[in-house]
Amino acid sequence: MIGGENRMSARLNKGSRSVEKNDGLKRLKIPSDIHSFLPSVRNDTKYKKKKETPVENITDYVEEVENNGSGQRIVPPIKLGPGGKRRNENYILQVMSDRNFGSGVWDIVMSDNKIIVCTTKAAILCKPNLLPKKELDKVSLPGCATFLKDGRIAIACRQFDKVHLYEPDGTWCSEWSCDDFQPTGMTSLSNGNFVLTDPGRKQVRIYGIDGNKVKDIEAPPHHSFLWPLYVTAADDDSFYVTDCHAKLIHVFNSEGCWSHTLQPSAIQSSAISLPHCISSDSVGNMFIVDQSCGVIEVWRPSGIVLQSLLPTAQSEIIRPNIISIHKQTDRCAVGGKFGQVKLFRLERIDADKQMFIDITDS
Repeated sequence: MIGGENRMSARLNKGSRSVEKNDGLKRLKIPSDIHSFLPSVRNDTKYKKKKETPVENITDYVEEVENNGSGQRIVPPIKLGPGGKRRNENYILQVMSDRNFGSGVWDIVMSDNKIIVCTTKAAILCKPNLLPKKELDKVSLPGCATFLKDGRIAIACRQFDKVHLYEPDGTWCSEWSCDDFQPTGMTSLSNGNFVLTDPGRKQVRIYGIDGNKVKDIEAPPHHSFLWPLYVTAADDDSFYVTDCHAKLIHVFNSEGCWSHTLQPSAIQSSAISLPHCISSDSVGNMFIVDQSCGVIEVWRPSGIVLQSLLPTAQSEIIRPNIISIHKQTDRCAVGGKFGQVKLFRLERIDADKQMFIDITDS
């Protein structure tokens, strides 16, 4: 009997040590369906012995990428090791609001006090908290949208070859035809011109504010456009075009001349499988939706991968389709395939304060 009590006591002590050992994990309160995404490195001695990679060396290497003589300037992806991660550039997504718009989200654009959500059924003008104000008139199959410098709104229609212009309050004012072009992605430049993509025709074009075609964008040397999908403009009017099927991102200057090509790498695999939508924040880091696995890859324009983000809200994992970042306020809107739109505040935090789901090392 005494031996049985000793065995029972040992069993209880062992259990208490196990609970104590895992107490740190319990405090995180991570939902069980997310545990599969998280790495287990407790007993991984190789992980503990990884050699730290100095950030400076990697940065120097990226800046000295050589032209291989063939005319192709492809910036290779560079991954940071555990010691090379820049701690002040980890991100957290703080949930601000969310709404389901009932049908697939094709595009989201934001200004200081407005949000436009393009779904498969309508273009909806919303308040900054995603509360709908009005559905825009005269537009069918609104594929993409952009805000002009003067505050007006432009909506391009898939399959109807038209761009509609609206006053800042959402009142329709004019339209123009883009000939046989069926736009899917659109962004505006500071000179008033638009950049439009048509993946079906494998073309990218620049149009003027009056609807006149300015130029056809030539594909980069030794490349052809396979599926040019989304486009976003930088502060200097250069613009990025995601070629989803080619798994590349082409960068053009403000005149539409090719500058270089980025080959984005995912942290979980050797390459991003389906680079879908792209946006950048106030410090120039790029956020790419990889539609194949439903994560957002964060990386520098130079090719250094920072982290992978799995956007969640109240334990609900969002499978992202669209991302849009308002640079002035670092608000981040993520749209899903089934109508979900989540509005986050994008924050850069110290690694010691991480509370988001970071699947960088999984």
